[in-house]
Amino acid sequence: MRICSIWVIGIFINIIGSYNALFLSNFSNIWPGSTVYYNAAPELPQSWIKAIKYGITYINALHCVYWVQRQPTDKYVNDYVSFQYNYIPFEDMSGCEAWVGHHGGQQPLVLGTKCMNKSVQVQRTAVLHEMMHTMGFEHEHQRYNRYCYVNVSDAVVRVDPASYNILPPPAYFTDWPYDYESIMHYHELDKLVWPYNPNQKMGRDDAQLSQYDLEKLQYLYCGGPSFCSKYGKAKCREVKAAEKKNPHCKTVLPKG
Repeated sequence: MRICSIWVIGIFINIIGSYNALFLSNFSNIWPGSTVYYNAAPELPQSWIKAIKYGITYINALHCVYWVQRQPTDKYVNDYVSFQYNYIPFEDMSGCEAWVGHHGGQQPLVLGTKCMNKSVQVQRTAVLHEMMHTMGFEHEHQRYNRYCYVNVSDAVVRVDPASYNILPPPAYFTDWPYDYESIMHYHELDKLVWPYNPNQKMGRDDAQLSQYDLEKLQYLYCGGPSFCSKYGKAKCREVKAAEKKNPHCKTVLPKG
């Protein structure tokens, strides 16, 4: 089982362990019926509750996957997400964390001051990031081909392997191009883009999903088309061919 966090080293990672990511190629961990039941701990600050409500409203408005509040009387709903407060006393470790995909039972989505004591939009973005983890999405910068686009040092990977390790194909393979602007991409990698471009936006702080985030969500939960189906096989081959010619691609790419 794997826990992912945003902007913070996950305190529970060594306890929980890890598993191979399931993302767009293995549908076993998506939520049944495209429905995610949830509740929220009453001790969460009101501003955080508002950020949660924003995320729920935003996702539900896509008419693809629905987050439905679990009531205390809903005894038949055994699988649900529980928004909880991160009680770790050290602010630099009190971040936001969520399990990746559906696992059954009460599933924590933890919010902490490290990522929530910021602007309203950043709070909303942090919650949406964790909700995407819950719906089955891994970090964009953990894709097998990330070295074609960003240079993550071995030192960074050693400090937080759960958030920066390469996730191998085919489990994490997707035909969508690398998405610098994905809500699942970390901000702090903006100075590591290949080649360096100070104007290249990394990640998001506007509480919105990127175009590719939306397309992937629709593919995963709504039977939407894959990238190659949507944009054509020629475009798909063009993206892969460019990666194979990229001298920065030190990850072994799959054939085809």
